[in-house]
Amino acid sequence: MEFERTFNINNNIYWDPHIDSVVDEKKMTKVISRGGILSDMMGLGKTITAIG
Repeated sequence: MEFERTFNINNNIYWDPHIDSVVDEKKMTKVISRGGILSDMMGLGKTITAIG
């Protein structure tokens, strides 16, 4: 069994992770976050990052 794939150069390929597939147009998703967790190894400046 032999497969052939053709790729067009300078074309955009959009990936939709929700359906795990390539789609024809770019889809934007609005993400709302009220905070997060700042974690790292000890001694790498988390306090300065959180204050600044």
